[in-house]
Amino acid sequence: MEFWQIVLVGDAVLVLYSLVIFAVHLRNFIQHRLDILLVNCVVSICLLVSVTLTGLSNFSSDQGIAYLCFTIADFALVCTWILIIILLSLLRLEKMGLLYTAILILVLIIKAVTVNIFPLKIEKLDRVNIYEVYGSAFPAIIYIFLTTLLIGELILLLLRIKNLDAKKWIIRLLPSLIFASLIVPITLPAYISENFEIISYYLMVMLLSTEVFSFYLMFGKDFPELVFSLSQIQGIFLHTYGGLPILREALSPEAKKIIPLASSLIASLISIEHTIEKKQFVNKFRTHKLLDRVILMYFGKVSIGIIIAKRSNLALRNILKNFVKKFESEIKYVNEGMILDSDMKAAESVLRDIM
Repeated sequence: MEFWQIVLVGDAVLVLYSLVIFAVHLRNFIQHRLDILLVNCVVSICLLVSVTLTGLSNFSSDQGIAYLCFTIADFALVCTWILIIILLSLLRLEKMGLLYTAILILVLIIKAVTVNIFPLKIEKLDRVNIYEVYGSAFPAIIYIFLTTLLIGELILLLLRIKNLDAKKWIIRLLPSLIFASLIVPITLPAYISENFEIISYYLMVMLLSTEVFSFYLMFGKDFPELVFSLSQIQGIFLHTYGGLPILREALSPEAKKIIPLASSLIASLISIEHTIEKKQFVNKFRTHKLLDRVILMYFGKVSIGIIIAKRSNLALRNILKNFVKKFESEIKYVNEGMILDSDMKAAESVLRDIM
């Protein structure tokens, strides 16, 4: 095969691979309807945009268009990296820290500025536009820095899961860590040999694509189970605004003893929230700390969902909100003073779907 044919096949494989990744994550989002899984879809779209524009730029006859396409493709690749880091951090945190957010925004700004300071050099080789991606040290520094953050997030997740002795989740996370760890060694040889530069870039994109695909192991059909493991969830409740329990479900052996007491405490918290706010509020979260436990409350239109866990994160909030929304879509009205069997059966059915 000639050189241009090899590049064409490589571009086609990357585009098809990215389409498969997007389709897998879109299907997962449609199945669970969780906002955090929508971020997976956005990551896949950024990746697809990057590889598609890279392919177009490789064979464009106009160097101006080729340069623009590749610049956007490279920027989309950096966005993919940053979104992956944000996604992993939201499995640990309720929200991104200000400093962490500022660092990631600064990386994007530096990337945009360095494109003008250190423009890419383009050469024509057998019908293919070849880009000197690593002409300066800045691209590699950005890639290495983002890869380091990515590896750090994966290690933090592994340590949290390791503490729970959940071998299944450790096995699922390890491939992501391995793929991320290979990105830097793939990048560095491009500075040693010019011939390796284009291969290095393709391998780096392929590894990052595989990294995104490996998230399906984490964000698959039992994604809520991973979130519950990370949060060390004790129990889930559903109450009326009047404080009556619709559902009380213990999700750990030690929680079975405290469920009745916890339900009474939750009823008191609902009453306190009403007294403080002096009005009914909808689509709001409230978090209460009780010793080493977190009580997370979500106020729906006619019901209140509550989770008791050791830790809270954005994914857990997402699941609680989805639980309440699904329940309320099936039961349009709940009598605050009387719970019907149909209400309890609907709540149990929705919980089974989520679990």
